[in-house]
Amino acid sequence: MSAATRPKFHYYSTLNLPPSASDHEIRERYRALSIVFHPDKQHDEQSKDIASKTFLEIQKAYEVLSDPFLRAVYDVLGEEGLSVEWSDSWKSRPIEQVRTDLKRGWIDSEQMESDSLAQVRGTVTCGIDATTLFDDDPEYYSPQLHHRLMERLSFLRTTNFATKYSLKKQINEKTRIILTTNVSPISGLRTSYKISGTVRHQFSPRLTVVSTLSPLRTPAIDIRSTYQTDRDSISVTTSLLLNRLFVFIPPLYPPFRVTIARSLSKKRPLQGVINFSTGVSPSFSVDIVSPSFFDWRPTPVLAEESDHGDVKPATLSSGSPFSLGTAYRSVGFAIDGIMTRLKSEVGINFEELALQLKMAAQLGITGLTGLVGGVWTSSTGSEVAAFVQLSMNGVHLRLEFLYMGQRLVVPVFLAPEYDPTLALCSAAVPSTAFALGYYFVLRPKRIQQRRQLIRQARREVEDSVVRRENDAVQFMLKDAASRHLQTEAKINGLIITEAIYGVEEVDEESKDLSIDVTIPLQALTQNSQLYIPNRGSKASLQGFFDPCPLLPKVLRIRYTFGGRMHYAEIPDGVPVAIPLEDHLVE
Repeated sequence: MSAATRPKFHYYSTLNLPPSASDHEIRERYRALSIVFHPDKQHDEQSKDIASKTFLEIQKAYEVLSDPFLRAVYDVLGEEGLSVEWSDSWKSRPIEQVRTDLKRGWIDSEQMESDSLAQVRGTVTCGIDATTLFDDDPEYYSPQLHHRLMERLSFLRTTNFATKYSLKKQINEKTRIILTTNVSPISGLRTSYKISGTVRHQFSPRLTVVSTLSPLRTPAIDIRSTYQTDRDSISVTTSLLLNRLFVFIPPLYPPFRVTIARSLSKKRPLQGVINFSTGVSPSFSVDIVSPSFFDWRPTPVLAEESDHGDVKPATLSSGSPFSLGTAYRSVGFAIDGIMTRLKSEVGINFEELALQLKMAAQLGITGLTGLVGGVWTSSTGSEVAAFVQLSMNGVHLRLEFLYMGQRLVVPVFLAPEYDPTLALCSAAVPSTAFALGYYFVLRPKRIQQRRQLIRQARREVEDSVVRRENDAVQFMLKDAASRHLQTEAKINGLIITEAIYGVEEVDEESKDLSIDVTIPLQALTQNSQLYIPNRGSKASLQGFFDPCPLLPKVLRIRYTFGGRMHYAEIPDGVPVAIPLEDHLVE
């Protein structure tokens, strides 16, 4: 594995240590691994070569992590930072200052690279009045279908056209400035021009202040201060007219808006949000928001017997992209003059599809208002969004497209009256388009890509040098695993009966893309516990390798503790900590 493809904390994974490991833990772990993989302990030349390769990697990891300066460089910059010839002035600095300076330089370089790709964010809004398409007046249009359709299309018109561009610049790690221009029509031939400058400064990890100056027409400055803790936050916003800055007599006091958010439960994510504002039209609102995580994949069932002798869940994955994601629910009310209303909102995010769906409803003095829509995000950051709104003011369709930081917004006015049937049909069109696109484009592409990855991985893994070297490493770990197994057996402690590391979704094509890691895990067991702090790929551990790059992988462990059978599935990116009561097999 080259330095470019290694995970950031590869050296920590090599020693099976967390990034927060102490110097003592690093020395002890290095000493234990050096005894196992020292070349002098091997008896044949092939084993000595493999042991030398592993021993040098362990030694390299120890040399970096045991040196405070190199460790600080590695933690911030990774292996690329180790190839730099650092001057004595850098090495003589306090370690915390080294970390701070390196992070600042890394942030600046990342920001420069990002700015060179997309420095300006733009939004173009083009409104369309399409009410004539659905006008049911039979006397106004031609009785012939073709002529009637052409007549309806000829009455389509653009209602508004506006542009907005913003230029962002990161001054330092705490300060950012934004310059925004906005051009939009007001009425007739009149056009509104707005220019504003925003400064965002983070005074502390908890306190942030954002100031926006609008110098044209009615000069004003908006100031927003936000103070946030682990459970609560409060935000205060006020707007000051510069020509009345020193005139604070009723009713000319500057209006302000306060938002208070507070966690309502320690056991589950439940948050309450209160908003109130003063001014010409004061308002007050309360919302209760409850986010959640869902996993609708079939629960793994431990197979009692297997024709092939391998222990694994009977059902490993449904393969459905709609089975994993997050959701949220929100209910509340708002007191805002004639706009006083009850409101509710539900959202769901399917992680694999990068698809967000949203439904909202409001009941107020003006009647019932509903909103339904969704946003799809591609792997490159592009977005496509569609929302349909139904209210007493009519039916509105809003389309949004984002590409390389440039956004196109197309609000379409479909009907001037309350028309649930038209709203339902309007929502069905983008939904049907996405469903057809998924089943006929995205899904076949996803399946084909997965098959190609599996075929490529099978060619690379079968009879490969990596597998032979891994088998030799596991053979070197066998003595340590046997000693730990005997110790645990005497006290009826933690015994790894089988551990498999392989692809997450197992089917006929990928069932053999896995490796047995029972010996390496038993060798890591100490005091009836197994802890692997690595949050990245587990392929860096001794006795492991990646059987199928680019596909998500999971570690499946069957073990006994206290004489009782346990089973666990731990995906890459999640630390391993066993035994746990949740793993107990009834």
